[in-house]
Amino acid sequence: MTRQALPARGIAQAQLAELLEAAGCPLCRHGARSVERFIASMLWERVSDTTFRLELVESGGFCDNHTRAVTLADRKHMGGTLGTAILHRAVLEARLTAVEEARRHRGRSRAKRLAAALVPARCPACVQRETAVADALAGLLELAGDPAWSNAIVETPFCLDHLGRLIAAGGDSRPWLEIEERQLARLRELTTRLASYVHHSSHDRRHLLTDAERGAADEATRTIAGETNG
Repeated sequence: MTRQALPARGIAQAQLAELLEAAGCPLCRHGARSVERFIASMLWERVSDTTFRLELVESGGFCDNHTRAVTLADRKHMGGTLGTAILHRAVLEARLTAVEEARRHRGRSRAKRLAAALVPARCPACVQRETAVADALAGLLELAGDPAWSNAIVETPFCLDHLGRLIAAGGDSRPWLEIEERQLARLRELTTRLASYVHHSSHDRRHLLTDAERGAADEATRTIAGETNG
């Protein structure tokens, strides 16, 4: 399905059409791109913004993946790690202070304070990704009644998580139920190929393996884990 075949109106729909053109789960890819843009913009414009740094500290900083992504992006786009140092220093000092304060207490109070100090971050990059994915998901649901868009959505290999979210939000209209059934049929066919791969992997049956069966495990990995760590 090409972008020209889809009746896209406006920038948002054109972007959705582009997402459906490429291989893999479009919502994974859209979320990852959104994070990349957010981190690049943050490093370029907001590192010196005191208010932003305070908000970052209050959130607990970035998650593990995005902490590493910020460092890599800083080196790639800015040629060093000055922005990373400024942001990570602010987060590290705040979290270290909280741990040191908790250690001054004893018993349950100490344990409770330490648990609060080490709570996982409410990562702003994760929030950005989830917002972008939710917007794209809503856009696809809105367009699913159009036959051209419906066909494109049917042919798109969504990962399991994003397909589940689409199904949960899709409602019970006939066009959408048909999309769900064909998507689930795709996953049932994948499980069949996985079983065939296992069956044909014994020494006496390896000559029966097909290319589709050999690729089943990698396809299942992308389906279960998503397309990217963004």
